[in-house]
Amino acid sequence: MQQEKTRKFGLLMSIAMIIGIVIGSGIFFKADDILIQTNGNIMMGCLVLLLGALGIIFGGITISEWAKLTDDAGGLISYAENAFGKLFAFLLGWFQSTVYFPALVAIVAFVAANYTLALFHFLGSATYGIWLMTLVYLIAIYGINLLSSKLSEIFQTSSMFIKLIPLFLIAICGLIFGNPHAIASHSITLPIVLSSTGAIVAVAFSYDGWAVAPSIGHEIKNSKRNLPLALIISPLIILTVYVSYFVGISLMIGPGEIMKMGDLAFSEAAERLFGPVGERLMLVAVIISVLGTLNGLVVANIRAPYFLALRKELPYSDKIGVLHPKFNLSILSTLMSFVMSLI
Repeated sequence: MQQEKTRKFGLLMSIAMIIGIVIGSGIFFKADDILIQTNGNIMMGCLVLLLGALGIIFGGITISEWAKLTDDAGGLISYAENAFGKLFAFLLGWFQSTVYFPALVAIVAFVAANYTLALFHFLGSATYGIWLMTLVYLIAIYGINLLSSKLSEIFQTSSMFIKLIPLFLIAICGLIFGNPHAIASHSITLPIVLSSTGAIVAVAFSYDGWAVAPSIGHEIKNSKRNLPLALIISPLIILTVYVSYFVGISLMIGPGEIMKMGDLAFSEAAERLFGPVGERLMLVAVIISVLGTLNGLVVANIRAPYFLALRKELPYSDKIGVLHPKFNLSILSTLMSFVMSLI
């Protein structure tokens, strides 16, 4: 299999892609769901977040072993081919290209548009403005990735740091100024564990997306070292961020109040930290966070048809599997992924 390998991404981009995709908007509004399922038990909520993270921690360790063995173009498709054969890899590749990535890209763009209209009401009505803004975000992110991989890398790493700022601020301020008695009386017992299993469902999607990074494995510098490191380091960072934020906002506002407020708890925490403009500032951070997730998914999505074309598993594979000399991407693969996202 012939492929052109241009190493343009570093370890930071690999970590930023995983963290940027996993930490979207969900965790900002999950504290109430977790506390409701655990009957307001903060310690049990931390255990649920830990259990949810085990999947990506051990998944990352497992995938990192494959990343050490091969850095062929294809990421998970290459690993699946080596592990289970060509048929399984073929099915996985088509699923990623036609269902998984396009659906996630479209949904995340729609979520970003929703938050944008909530912040800027003058942009249009919920009926038409939402779809127009979704299309604008799709075109903008695809355009960034097509014109400059460096610009995409800068946006991915920048959005990662921006989205961590409000999470860590709430975590730190909650731990310093919050009510420590809110957690002192909480304990973990078997009946509490059995009654809180539904909380795992509440956090499951908050950990999705970690396995997307291998899609750029063949473009990462020293991939057999950097990609495994990213797959191990990133889940640990994500777990630390989630638990710190959850404990911080629980101590700052209190489990009872959070369960009453629902998704508004995040806005309340922002207002306590920054005053009346806090909510809008935090909403901007959420929008940037979601766009970072969108960018990471698009990075993977535009390469999915190209990986199939390299394996001669698409019509006109000879044309789709050709990288443009200027953009170092397959133009046809990018267009196909864009059309699938629109559909």
